[in-house]
Amino acid sequence: MKEIIIGSVHEFHKAVRSQMSVHAVYRGEDRATYELLPKMGRLRRINSWNSLGRECNMLKAFKKRALPFLRERPTNDWEWLAIGQHYGLPTRLFDWTLNPLVAAYFASVGGRRIDAAIYVIDYYDIGQADETVHPFELKEDVLYAPPHLSTRFTAQHGIFTAHHQPEKSFTPKSLQRWTLKGECLSEIWSTVGMYGISPATIFPDLSGLCEELALHWTTDVPTLPPPPVPGSGVRRPDLTVP
Repeated sequence: MKEIIIGSVHEFHKAVRSQMSVHAVYRGEDRATYELLPKMGRLRRINSWNSLGRECNMLKAFKKRALPFLRERPTNDWEWLAIGQHYGLPTRLFDWTLNPLVAAYFASVGGRRIDAAIYVIDYYDIGQADETVHPFELKEDVLYAPPHLSTRFTAQHGIFTAHHQPEKSFTPKSLQRWTLKGECLSEIWSTVGMYGISPATIFPDLSGLCEELALHWTTDVPTLPPPPVPGSGVRRPDLTVP
């Protein structure tokens, strides 16, 4: 796997420009140590109780109960899995994007000072999904471009990999890892925001709007009272808000 270390916005732009001659697909992770596994595979590793049979039954239950929340009815189980994946259902699908800024958003979210990563693959490195084959009967990993049944697909320039053995790490031959050093994440987070990538554009619904407003108008960083001057006998002021 090719590795690139990124320590600034300039180096991020340089890495993106290096992909101009290929058909790159990106995934942002907020921890550089994260292993490329879809959520269903991660759960199956934790406990074998999370079997294929339970995966099938969970999808059936989702299809029965999700209809009131959908504008359009999915036409096959590929589309049902895509909808479920975008709203938190554990599936064998893995989110990717055609937009490197979207990947940078997910990698740098919040600007934490912990090394993050953007993974990059070549669009033509793996086969394309044949929707006549059920996603639970795959013989190999494939790329799946869903119809835009959700505004989130469109906003995130979304595409998926579908995994025939979701508990196994995804390591295609074209895989690259761009490690974003923790000290540059705040700069990258601010920059993608200036480019218009924000919670409200990534999640174009009320949840995204509320997240963006909370970021702009509130903080979860506590305000500490100033320490007393040594030997002054002055007590710390009462910070109670009237």
